[in-house]
Amino acid sequence: LGIEPHPGPTETRTIEFLNTSYGHGKATEHIHNRGADIFIGNEHSGDPNKVNKTTKFLAKLKWKSLFSCLDPELVHHTGGVFAQAKKPFNIYNVKPNTKAASKLLDSGRFGMYGVELGTNLHTIIFTCYGWTNGRGNQPARERTDNMCKIIYYETQTHPGVPMLLTGDLNCSRELL
Repeated sequence: LGIEPHPGPTETRTIEFLNTSYGHGKATEHIHNRGADIFIGNEHSGDPNKVNKTTKFLAKLKWKSLFSCLDPELVHHTGGVFAQAKKPFNIYNVKPNTKAASKLLDSGRFGMYGVELGTNLHTIIFTCYGWTNGRGNQPARERTDNMCKIIYYETQTHPGVPMLLTGDLNCSRELL
């Protein structure tokens, strides 16, 4: 991740991606005990009260947590993406440069997180949660495909910044 004369950190960093289906309660304890430095995930499915409780619980264990809203199109609590980092690492929300990516943040299916892995060592991690049944439902597949295009155009506004794309597309990539 470094560039000479600053080769980057010598310690190993572990970033894990999770599709939790529920990122609260016992799942929170499992995340803490897995040993990764950073988690990026989909489908936390927590209402604001659960998000607040989870954030406070993990803060006591030296984790910083960022949760998106849930999918506002659905009547039950589903969707939502999240990022978590254990000290000494830091995460923060990155403000998109494109209007399309900014609007996508309100979908509960997209997150854009900055990760500080060391002094002057930052990366952007995008996470996306594709619309359900993209394999069998063309409109869902097209929405997910459009999200991927929006992410691509957003990446073009951050030249020279290391980036990582994670997610669950809910579709075979060949169909996108």
